[in-house]
Amino acid sequence: MSYYFEMRFLPVSSREEAFSTSIEFATALASRNTARKYIKGLLSRMEKLPFSYDERKDFVTAAFQVHCTYWPGLKLLGLTTKNWPEDVFGSFSFTKPIQFQNSTDQNYPLETWDDRVPVFKKVKERVAGMSGADILSAMRWDDGDLWEGPGIGYAQKSLVYKEIFKKLDFNNWLHGNVGQFERFVVSGVTTAEMVGYLTLLTKSMVMEMDAKSPNIRPVLWESASQPSDMQDDSIAFLLSEIKEARMGEKLRPNSYLSNMVVNYQSSQQCASTDTALKEIEAGLNRELAKRYLEMVGEDEDARKNGWLYLCKDGDKVVKIIRGEPGEDAWEFAVVAANWHGDLLILKTCADEAAAKKYIADNGYTLVESGTDS
Repeated sequence: MSYYFEMRFLPVSSREEAFSTSIEFATALASRNTARKYIKGLLSRMEKLPFSYDERKDFVTAAFQVHCTYWPGLKLLGLTTKNWPEDVFGSFSFTKPIQFQNSTDQNYPLETWDDRVPVFKKVKERVAGMSGADILSAMRWDDGDLWEGPGIGYAQKSLVYKEIFKKLDFNNWLHGNVGQFERFVVSGVTTAEMVGYLTLLTKSMVMEMDAKSPNIRPVLWESASQPSDMQDDSIAFLLSEIKEARMGEKLRPNSYLSNMVVNYQSSQQCASTDTALKEIEAGLNRELAKRYLEMVGEDEDARKNGWLYLCKDGDKVVKIIRGEPGEDAWEFAVVAANWHGDLLILKTCADEAAAKKYIADNGYTLVESGTDS
């Protein structure tokens, strides 16, 4: 059976430390900055990008699983690597990655086996004290041309590899058998919200890698009459990117959002990036609210919530109207101004003073009052 895998190792004092360290590592891997770098690296190596939602979700779920092995008898933790960003190991003391394979010579430099791992150090010391004949016997080789060719050092280093492979019981590990180890999987992606964010992040990167430039797409502020071709999850992702850009006071170069900002600044002759971000955010929120309101139809509570969402980044403009005696069940009403469609009543009141108090208490802006007709 041919094999290839890569591991990093860390001596631990107990099973509990092995678990806690693994969880800590998985959490660090799923942190926003590291996750972004990790996903980008994985996508750059993929022959087929995950275009559908299910493909992206499965990709994220699998990518952030950390496969761990613990050897109780050796007090040793091993992580099977996955092209993780090197800086995620900054606060950990794992060894450098070690490749195990049988498709090449196994005379690895002795420095490969970190002396901080007791089993590595013991094997190296034991092999170093063996005679050449004993080394050849252990390798089941005869001296033949070895002395004139690669020399005994080749056999010595090959034996160190062989002995460490045996100590770690990798024959059973490779075949999925029970052995002198315990295997478990942990993930730092622990909530539906994290899965959603990372899935959206993956979609954004896939769009960029697939060369789908936003420069040729209609944007929300250019024409109110043109519906956006963005999906809801794309809008939600861009809103999260805007929030992150404001917190970090910078945009990711060549990202979908940075291109949108350039478009806006060019079409509106706007020099301020912050202003552009606010306008884009407002436009995205308006688009989401419009879709929400179209969906809820005649549900009054839902329509009111939609109006509040629509206006959350601007003035909540209202007016007071008076009902017709004998026709309306209310005397005065606070209604949404600039509302297109059926009248949206926010509150009915016994008198105008109560209506004005409701407006003041809720932070609304009164623009006019009159009588309903």
